[in-house]
Amino acid sequence: MRLCTLVAVAAMLSASLVARAESLIGSTVDVRFLYPNASSTYEDFGPQTVTPGLTDDVGGLVDITFGTDTITITNPYPGGFTADRFNGFDIAFLSGFTVDSVSYDPSSSSLFAPGSKLTSTSSTIKLNLANTCDACEGGETITLDVAGPTSVTPEPSTFALLGTALLGVATQFKRRLV
Repeated sequence: MRLCTLVAVAAMLSASLVARAESLIGSTVDVRFLYPNASSTYEDFGPQTVTPGLTDDVGGLVDITFGTDTITITNPYPGGFTADRFNGFDIAFLSGFTVDSVSYDPSSSSLFAPGSKLTSTSSTIKLNLANTCDACEGGETITLDVAGPTSVTPEPSTFALLGTALLGVATQFKRRLV
């Protein structure tokens, strides 16, 4: 009987835990466009708080838009990016978000994404666009799926279930003693 009670308690607790991933919204970022190499800042937007749909226009060359868990780079004009050593973005998360993983979303343009180089650390994402998009006609996008660490957080109902389960276990033990 004790084993059944313990299994029931474990099932109730695991069912009430919710996995939550961090969101880009509310984090503070500094977006820099680097060109012609990774140590030369062509344009720096300065620290900004990410809001849904926050968009930076990089000198009329590209637009970068933030979502809850995506970053979309849009090439609004025909033509590609020069073959310099670095021609792209350095997105630094100054607070509020830790980068766990970054990947290309399948919706990214087949004309734009190939050839780009994506790297990341826990606080930065770099996307080198050098020598990409030569056949682009304008409007092509690269969408990055960005994930933060996932934490398991108990919902308030977890504590109510735990209390009920403990009461049930105590009742079982009391019956056995009587």
